[in-house]
Amino acid sequence: MFHFVLVCLIACTTSVFCSELEIFAKFSSLNYTWDKNHTYSDYLVNKQYIVENCLLAGINVGRNGDIYVTVPRWKNGVPGTLNKLESTDSGEYLLNPFPSWDMQREGVDGDLQNVQSMTIDKKNRMWVIDVGREYFYTKTKKTVNAAAGVWLIDLNLDIPVVIDKYYFPKDVVSFDNSFLNDVVVDDTLDIAYFTDAWDDGAIIVFDLASRSSKRFSGVSTANDKSYRMVIDGHKYGNKIFTTPSDGIAITEDYSALFFCQVQGTTLYRVPTSFLRESSGDDMSAFNTAVEVLGRKEPSDGIKYLDGTLFWGALTESTLYSMQISATSLPDMNLTASQMFPPNTETMQWLDTFAIDLSVSSEVPNRLYFVSNKLNLFTTGKMDFDDKDAGNMHIMRVTI
Repeated sequence: MFHFVLVCLIACTTSVFCSELEIFAKFSSLNYTWDKNHTYSDYLVNKQYIVENCLLAGINVGRNGDIYVTVPRWKNGVPGTLNKLESTDSGEYLLNPFPSWDMQREGVDGDLQNVQSMTIDKKNRMWVIDVGREYFYTKTKKTVNAAAGVWLIDLNLDIPVVIDKYYFPKDVVSFDNSFLNDVVVDDTLDIAYFTDAWDDGAIIVFDLASRSSKRFSGVSTANDKSYRMVIDGHKYGNKIFTTPSDGIAITEDYSALFFCQVQGTTLYRVPTSFLRESSGDDMSAFNTAVEVLGRKEPSDGIKYLDGTLFWGALTESTLYSMQISATSLPDMNLTASQMFPPNTETMQWLDTFAIDLSVSSEVPNRLYFVSNKLNLFTTGKMDFDDKDAGNMHIMRVTI
């Protein structure tokens, strides 16, 4: 059974306005840095670029200030799935496929197929999730099933280099029934922790040194099938957003993971020592090791920094934070803080968070996050014709 530590997260009404919230970039749709070998017209004609199928999801900021974003191939027509933001003279941001166009050819073994998320560690290495599977959110094209993997890219060089690739065996991450979603890394041990956001969910552990991986699944990784999502007054019921384990965060000392579902209101914590030292075969042991910290609003990505956990409240279109450590048992009177007033235009469906690694330790940290109105995209309600529409935003705040 779970250890239970009650924190009343849903009932809080306290607002903490730590700094001005800045719109860093606004997109009605996504466009790319085309070149002579990859032209806008060719990609459009060949349906390799379908504007309404491209949605911003993951984000990270490198040590030199470069901003990287992902555009998952949930649907076909996504030219580049891992990209670096490039600014134009007009102030527009375009997506430049990273590390290159030629490393993202669909259907080519060894190339990036579907990047959901990535993270950059303190050694300035990018850990990239290749979901492997593609097109599982479209009815017009058959789902492509393939092995999921992780790429390691060294960003310290003038020309970034892929220094390692690992593909998960099917007994750890299924080739046709999985969705690696988010990742955090212990860069002292070179161990990465992933969420599998498909079926009953899972925590996946990958050890770079031993090139081994294992899977943990239990009650805590599953979705709450009874939960009914309501966003901006629209009732989505309990059959559309059924994602299990999704958001994941790690403490600065790498001793504990926090994780949560999209379809559900529970926040969990598990010691990383258990995940490292256990085989993953004993579901009962995993269930016992996991702590139930309490209830919160449904969220997608989450982030931990300086003793504070951040998450986006999907049903409220705002950002929350709460002080908590790897082992602390929060006071019964502790409440989460709403950092900004709800805003369905700029903060509808907060997806992924990143820390600005380019900021020195003397300067307060900047938190970046993507809002992408995934609820509208998924249900076909997003308006890509209105060029002034704010379908996707990159926001940032000093914390």
